Amino acid sequence: MLSIQIICVGKLRETYLKSAICEYSKRLSRYCKLDILELPDEKIPDKLSANLANEIKSKECNQIIRYLRKDSYVIALDLNGKQFSSEAFSSYLDSITMSSSHVTFIIGGSLGLSDSF
Repeated sequence: MLSIQIICVGKLRETYLKSAICEYSKRLSRYCKLDILELPDEKIPDKLSANLANEIKSKECNQIIRYLRKDSYVIALDLNGKQFSSEAFSSYLDSITMSSSHVTFIIGGSLGLSDSF
């Protein structure tokens, strides 16, 4: 059975979104094992320099790396990344599952992911 892990930086606070995730997780349980891990985000000061932003992103990425499985296929989600239709994404996941039964999706903090990730 496919195992999907979602690692995200920051906590979900909205009750309606938590309910939706719970419902969707229940629906997915017939097809895969889903695990969602919310990691604490770093505090962002009011005055943020580029160096400090990179340092914060690096710390958050180091947290993420600690929870990655070595045998997992990793997909970093990004606003500027490649977009798929539902059908294309389904085909993409099917092709991944040919070589790995564990997929990890990563969602960075409010500053995004470190370039070194």
